[in-house]
Amino acid sequence: MLSPSVYLRAGSFVALVIAIVGMAGCSPPPPAPCFPVSGKVSFQKTVLTTGNIVFNPDASKGNNSKESAFGFIGPDGSYSLATNGRDGAPLGWYKVSVDPLGMPKESPPVGAPPPKAPPINAKYKKADTSGISIEVTENPKPGAYDIELK
Repeated sequence: MLSPSVYLRAGSFVALVIAIVGMAGCSPPPPAPCFPVSGKVSFQKTVLTTGNIVFNPDASKGNNSKESAFGFIGPDGSYSLATNGRDGAPLGWYKVSVDPLGMPKESPPVGAPPPKAPPINAKYKKADTSGISIEVTENPKPGAYDIELK
């Protein structure tokens, strides 16, 4: 007859194997790879000099990702996106929003006047109303991610 400690060790081993297998099945999938996305944002042929831009996945065009990509608009009108700490954005179609008064990348100097935003249509601040749709691809054409607001 086997001692109770043998049963206890065998039971502990089985429980450990079940726990490891169970945890492996519950881990989230790895994040989708990101591809570089950068461009310029302008309003009536003049570059925006501040604000932010958000690419929201467009499920109506097959992008079922849960991750949005975000970027700051620089003084020269340029932006680059990042997705949850990764440079770029996953492949697919996105609805885009632009907010010229959005959070700046860097705080303005103390006492500096707030940036003056151009009088763009408020529809651009929401991805569902902006009318801007962009596809992130592996090999975009030059200027593919440039945005001209009207």
